[in-house]
Amino acid sequence: MNNPYQLTGYTANGRRTLLGTFDKHGQAVAEMQSRKADPMNVYIEFRIAKVYQYQINYFNDKGELVKCGIYQAKAQADLAYQTLKAQYKAVEMVHIGGLSDE
Repeated sequence: MNNPYQLTGYTANGRRTLLGTFDKHGQAVAEMQSRKADPMNVYIEFRIAKVYQYQINYFNDKGELVKCGIYQAKAQADLAYQTLKAQYKAVEMVHIGGLSDE
């Protein structure tokens, strides 16, 4: 997956701005440190988030949601899907684009 890390900056009045997307966590950290050192910096807080692409929901015999898992890569999601399919009555994979703060 390309660019799994997003750097967001927050201003004093709560406005947020996406400052960039990066392939590696270290690249996002380097950009954050560079912006913090800049005297023209307007952001008081920075957040690095990992972008997840796939969610797997699995259900019991009654059709109730048991749990869901979130995976960054399709290969991880496929492996989990096959494993869970053998254990639960219904399993579904959904392509998502949510964020998880690190």
